[in-house]
Amino acid sequence: MSYQNVFEYHDDDGRKPMLGDDTIARVSTPTQELPNQNWNIYLVFICLVFVMSSFQFGYATGVVNSPRKYIMCGTFNINNVTKKIEEHPERVPPSPEYNSTFIKDCVPMKDSEWYAFVAMFTLGGLFGGLLGGAISDLLGRRNTLFFNNLFFIASYVLMSLFSDFEVLTTGRFLVGLGAGVTTSVVNMYLSEVSPVKLRGAIGVLPQLGIVIGILVSQLLAIPLARGGRPWQWRLLLGWIIVLPILQMILLPFCPESPKFLLVNKRSSERALAAFQKLRRSKNVQQEFEDVKRQELESREQPSVFVRIKALFRRELLKPLLVAIILQMVQQLSGVNIVFSYSKDVFKSVGLSDYEADLSTVMVGLTNVICTIVVVPLMDRMGRRTLLLIGEVGCFLFFSTLSLCQILGDRVNTVATGVISVICVVGFVISFAISLGPIPWLIISEIFPSDVRPFAVSIASTINWLCNFAVLMIFPLLQKAINEFVFLPFACIILASIIFTLLFVMETKGKSVEEIVGISSAVTVDPVEKKPLLDVSSPE
Repeated sequence: MSYQNVFEYHDDDGRKPMLGDDTIARVSTPTQELPNQNWNIYLVFICLVFVMSSFQFGYATGVVNSPRKYIMCGTFNINNVTKKIEEHPERVPPSPEYNSTFIKDCVPMKDSEWYAFVAMFTLGGLFGGLLGGAISDLLGRRNTLFFNNLFFIASYVLMSLFSDFEVLTTGRFLVGLGAGVTTSVVNMYLSEVSPVKLRGAIGVLPQLGIVIGILVSQLLAIPLARGGRPWQWRLLLGWIIVLPILQMILLPFCPESPKFLLVNKRSSERALAAFQKLRRSKNVQQEFEDVKRQELESREQPSVFVRIKALFRRELLKPLLVAIILQMVQQLSGVNIVFSYSKDVFKSVGLSDYEADLSTVMVGLTNVICTIVVVPLMDRMGRRTLLLIGEVGCFLFFSTLSLCQILGDRVNTVATGVISVICVVGFVISFAISLGPIPWLIISEIFPSDVRPFAVSIASTINWLCNFAVLMIFPLLQKAINEFVFLPFACIILASIIFTLLFVMETKGKSVEEIVGISSAVTVDPVEKKPLLDVSSPE
């Protein structure tokens, strides 16, 4: 039996399912209990394949944290003090003829160039996030992710084999481009293929892939801290090329999103077959008809311009505001300072190089554990409750970390170092259950499918802009206000708590129609459980 046949559903008589004449004769209500809403082996396979992209996103985020002094030639700066790389005296500032595309132990780079190299990932993510939704609407979610792997492959080649700052920075931009497309497409696809019962759990998986990627990058960097060879950083940046290649092999065995096939391709037969394949059952009529209803409504607004305009209708303005603000807070909370510069932060409070690396790994491991724990909690406690709990935790831990930074040498250095590590771990725990997965999950739940790609693109663009701004501004902010550097981020988190209390709605177990009705104060019919005002297409 072929690999394709293992995952392809057929009727009892061996025929592939066909669309019957009575397919759309009945429309189920969004809150009706649907059959076949549990995990199956094929759904697990699909989730693993798509989360490979999220893993690469996370790996790229964390991989440059620890090996900085091995990648850079000459000098680097920590706490405004320029230090020679005494661990490797043979690595002197390069001569003019050093600029070569041949493999070298290190790359000529100034501090400012290093910060630009790190931040270039977010600039690429900005463009990828902006284009991802629109491209996936044209090519499909699966095909977009397939071709997106070309960006990842090119970036790994450039960063692992070349020795020029410009070439490495180009590679960093390309991996960011791939990560940006990933944020748009993976979350959208998994939301569209998820059973309603599992939507919360599956919605956390992309974030879980990201944090596992960060942890793996931190673990693989430990041999460098223990005296590994200088060129090993190239292996750190290059081995991961196997993942995009593997994903390109496996993606053809995954179905296209049924919602995409109906709404964009207008192919009812393929959409029905995809649903039956996903649910491992032919009893998918109710779920299919719900999506079919959305497809019929979307025919009233076929042009892209009209669909973008529909996103800014009165009843969708509040969901759009919530999506944008949550994406902003996710990055302006300072989380990527923890994952991109945590080693420098730990060394600034007195930890040794090796202790800083171990602390960084502990932070990454905590992040993974908490993201796994939050999967069942997402559908039990609800999105809004977890978001509030996590935001309060982020605020308290970052405020305490700021206090440790301010006290500095005035108190016991060992004590402030230990408390700082505890605060960073506590911040990561709080972030992992709230601002990490929930902004991406909510955005996939609060918009009708016809405008969802554009909403995702806008929110993703905002996310990457804020990410880029934080990574570029943090070194400057650190020089300007020194030990007070974490206070602005704590204030932003405090403001986000107030925003969540006032504006963020609970989406657990609710249809898009109910959610939009709640968020826009549109009257919801108590029997049909959907807003009396149509939100799927403009008048």
